Amino acid sequence: MKSQATSINSKIQALDKDMTSMEEDFKRARQWIKYNNHCCYFGDDEVIWTEAERKCREIGGYLVKIDDSAENSWILEQIKKVANIYGAYNTLLKRATHGGVKIANKVYFMITSDIEAFVISSDIGISYRSDHSPVFINLKFSSQIRGKGTWKFNDSLLKETEFIEKVKGDIKTVIEEYESDPSIDIEKEDKQFNISYQLLWDMIKMKVRGSAISFSSFQKKEQNNKEKELLYKISLLDKKKKLIENNLPSVHQESEELQLELKVIREKMLKG
Repeated sequence: MKSQATSINSKIQALDKDMTSMEEDFKRARQWIKYNNHCCYFGDDEVIWTEAERKCREIGGYLVKIDDSAENSWILEQIKKVANIYGAYNTLLKRATHGGVKIANKVYFMITSDIEAFVISSDIGISYRSDHSPVFINLKFSSQIRGKGTWKFNDSLLKETEFIEKVKGDIKTVIEEYESDPSIDIEKEDKQFNISYQLLWDMIKMKVRGSAISFSSFQKKEQNNKEKELLYKISLLDKKKKLIENNLPSVHQESEELQLELKVIREKMLKG
């Protein structure tokens, strides 16, 4: 019985080895793609040049520098077919890894291939919460038709003193426009109007709605401009820190202050 068990175990191990070899062969065959008279191998490992050269020789290939623009464009298109959309848009720009060879971090943004055609770009954002930077993509659904939509009052505007004063002025303007006797004090006695109370209320809502939309649009524009300005300044400081071997404390402090300001703006934008 012992000899039979040993024999069966050996056969299973041999079968596992054969299956592993077949799986590797299948992967390699699938990753070899022909272009003109060349066969290119597309792998998902990002390694240094010497390691890549060793791996190429193991699978029967060799590294070459491709100067032909058409072939480079074709390679880029092949890379864009992978599921890691960030790697697809940044591998050839040498931005798919960060931190050098020894401490390199691989960047992933996995998406379904169903929306890959709608991707415009993918990039790394500014980190201000932790040492992990966010990765984002821009999508454009050109075939999508926007509906009429409905308007909803953004109650976060009630925290803005400037907006509250604007609304008070709007209400006063509407009342003055439709009051029948301006001499009557509305706080002491009922004021009469040239229109019904329901219509007066609708006119006030219309006036406030216009002010809310205008104020929100202006506020959003200001926040977007400020966000872009902060991102630009932070990126400049990051480049500056990389150029300076011993990062100056002043540069580091300025960067942290800008990141904190960016955090406040984005939290405000998220709350509406």
